[in-house]
Formats: sequence, structure tokens, C-alpha cells
Amino acid sequence: MSVALLDQTRKISRLLHDNSSRVVIFDDICGCVGEILGASCMLASAKGKVLGLYKHEGAPDLSPLLGDEVGDLVDSQLNNRFLAVLSTKENVNLQTLGFERAVSRGSAAILLPVYFAGQRMGTTFIFRSKEEFDVDDIILSEYANTVIELIIMRALYDEDDAEERQQAALAAALASLSQTEQSALDCIMDALMSENGIKTGSEPAKLSREAASSERAKMSKYGGSYSGDAPHRGAGNQARRSLDKEELTLEGNLITSRIAKDYGITRSIIVNALRKLEGAEILETKSMGVRGTHIRILNTALILKYRNK
Repeated sequence: MSVALLDQTRKISRLLHDNSSRVVIFDDICGCVGEILGASCMLASAKGKVLGLYKHEGAPDLSPLLGDEVGDLVDSQLNNRFLAVLSTKENVNLQTLGFERAVSRGSAAILLPVYFAGQRMGTTFIFRSKEEFDVDDIILSEYANTVIELIIMRALYDEDDAEERQQAALAAALASLSQTEQSALDCIMDALMSENGIKTGSEPAKLSREAASSERAKMSKYGGSYSGDAPHRGAGNQARRSLDKEELTLEGNLITSRIAKDYGITRSIIVNALRKLEGAEILETKSMGVRGTHIRILNTALILKYRNK
């Protein structure tokens, strides 16, 4: 192994040590590898989502099939060809992957499957239009791919820990609620989720017959927003993109007096339930004056609890 190659591998491994925020930034890895090899580098998930991307000026433009930025989806047929590669393939002809002959001429690529615990997590795709990749380039690519697998492993474990903490916090918060406050929470979640077209599987016990017969008309009184599909989203939330993990958010403006009337409970019970849950950091509230109270669910375990109810 040459001294230059040793220095290059150390430059990549430094990304693991310098990442004190523990946020997975795959763009950094792709950029580091791309600058060293003079190539474009992309990391795609098993579902074809672009997790990291670095475009080198001298590399061919493969945007029509690869996407232009992080969060885009790779062409489905191209992603299937990626997944068909079970081990490292070096100096691959781009034309065999479905790219046009014009951009494929004089170009070479390396395909490296990304695995974790025997499960295919994605593919690292490195390509350039200069000379073919030599042995040192391939060794460096393999090393970088191993670093990516380690970061994905850490992200998976971090997610598991975060989910366990959220579930424990939710269980403690729910235990602090009285039976009537629990009913109030059922009504709040039903109002938020119904407005956003999410079926909870069952209606609150105190839902009025009139409201049940015309739920959509009633819920038009409440404003809200829900997102149940990821990534990514912006690269700022790249921490969990490695898993194609579903991301849940739920928020909206609710008028507590209307909910109290529609569901047959007192407003004070609703307010008490919201205060307890806000104190436990399960949700946050903000008074919007005549528009009611803006509620944002912070604990995704609560959303899952009612969505899967």
C-alpha cells in the first residue's frame, strides 16, 4: 500500500471521528471520495432514494437517470440493475447499466453494494470519464463503502435507542393522565388525524352521533397537517435517510371549546391533558388567538399509537 493511499484512507476515516453531531451526512463521504478519485459519487438506498451525491466537473452528466440532488429517486430500472450487483464491480461500462452511448463512451464506473447484517441497504456508485480505476482506486472505494456501512449501522442503533426512549416517555406521560384526560387525548388525536385523512381504526367513546355521521364536515373546522412519508427531506434530516425510514409529523390548529362541545367533554379537561403532555415533551402548544391552539406532536410514538389503533 502506497503512502498516498494510506493518507487517503485516513482522510475518509477522519469523517467518522470528526462527526461529533452523530448526524449521518453522506454528502460528506461522497464528496471526500469524489475529490480524491476525481469522480462523481452517489449513494442510493435499496429503494432508490439518493442519500448522498457529489458531482465532479469532469465526470459525465447522468442526471436524467440518477437525479439532480439528494432526496431524488433513481430510475427504477437502473436501481434494479444496482441491486442485481451482489459484489464490487469495477470499471463497469455505463452503457450496460442503461445509460446512453454518448455519455458512456470513455467512462468507467465502480458499483459497490452496501450491506448491514446481511441485508441490502443500498449501492455506492462512483463514475468518471477519465482513465479506468486502478487497484488503489478500487481499494479506496472499498474502504469508503465500509465506512458507509459503519455509519448506517450506527444510525440504525441510534434510531432504535431513540424509539425506545420515545416509547418510555410516552408510557410515563400516559400513566400520569386521569381517565377523563385520556379520553380528552383520544378526542384531540382523533380531531388531528381525521382532518389529515388518517383513519385511527376506532372512534373516541364520547364521539357524538351527529359528528360520527358527518365526520368530514365537522372536521373542516380544524386545520392541520400530516406527513407520513420520508425522506428526507432536506439534507438536514439526512440522519435517517439511510434506512428509507418513514417520518411522521402531525400538527394543526384546534379550537378546544369546539372539541369539547363536539365530543361531549369539558374544556378544562382538554387543557389539563395538553399541559401534562406538553410538560412531558410529548407535544407542544401555541395559542393562536381566535384561530385556536396550534398543537404539534413531538413524540412519533404517539402518532403511531393512534394510527395503528
